[in-house]
Amino acid sequence: MATTYTNTLATPDQVGKIQDVSNAINNLDKDETPFITAIGRGAKAKNVYTEFETRNLPTYDEDSDISQGQKAAPTASVQPTLQGNYQQLFEDTASVTTTAQAQAQYNIKEKLADQIRLKTTAMKIAINKRAQGNYASQEPASGNDNVGKFAGALAWMTGDNVARGATGADGGFNGTTKIVSAYTPGTARPLTEDIFLDTIKEIARGRKMANYDAFMNADNRSFVSRNFTGIAGLTQNVDNPRVDIGLQGSVGFMKTDYGIVTIHYDHTTPDDAIPIIQKKLWKLRDMEPWKTQTLGTTGLSKEKQVWTSTTLEATNQAGSGAVVDIDVS
Repeated sequence: MATTYTNTLATPDQVGKIQDVSNAINNLDKDETPFITAIGRGAKAKNVYTEFETRNLPTYDEDSDISQGQKAAPTASVQPTLQGNYQQLFEDTASVTTTAQAQAQYNIKEKLADQIRLKTTAMKIAINKRAQGNYASQEPASGNDNVGKFAGALAWMTGDNVARGATGADGGFNGTTKIVSAYTPGTARPLTEDIFLDTIKEIARGRKMANYDAFMNADNRSFVSRNFTGIAGLTQNVDNPRVDIGLQGSVGFMKTDYGIVTIHYDHTTPDDAIPIIQKKLWKLRDMEPWKTQTLGTTGLSKEKQVWTSTTLEATNQAGSGAVVDIDVS
């Protein structure tokens, strides 16, 4: 039996001791916002309705029948198509009492700044969710109801590049109204490797081989890693990209006949959809990059505001696609 010394201070009796508390709240990193991290940011926007050009190659007959010495005969010029998306404002305000600011707290020195950091993180996650989701655009109305909203990638995508369930219908950009409509969900059906690969095939049809990025929630990513045979050919750990060890971490890879598909785990991806994009064709366009301003002191509270205004640019939605109407039961 251990010896107990009388009048010796032991930790159970110690008053005022500091607990070993880990800082569970970490800074925002790319794993929180995989979609917008992948696509990055484009040029600064200058208008609430942010326009961008889409351009396609002209058609040309492979059975060319040009005679020697034939005079030049110009064909129709290829003109870009203007499309656009509305800016959306994201804003939050933090308020901290002077007492809370003075109170000592584990791992947090500046309480107001910490609240702004947390609120900024939450807004970035919300932007990530909207940027890839099936959200329609909204034009700001006159008067007080002047809220603009940008359309997400799943709403932009149309045609055979999107594998839909029965009765599902395209959304997409309307050149007359300048509005992007959300797609109409169809009948849900199970996700299969054939559906996934057929979608990649449709995206790649008539185009050179490319690399794609697919975004999946935890359930779909787990299903893919367990059931897709093609994923065993080239899967790597994001923290150790030289070692083939299977689908782990936040990123995995799948080799197809049409290019390499990088598979991202994204907790904000819809349960019933998998966006598959060429990331160079999408960009966030900020009109007001992230800003903060101190609002001052109201009584015994200090307030600070953080905001940004951004939209999603889709320079060629036909170069991307999706599997939607996935049965999540």
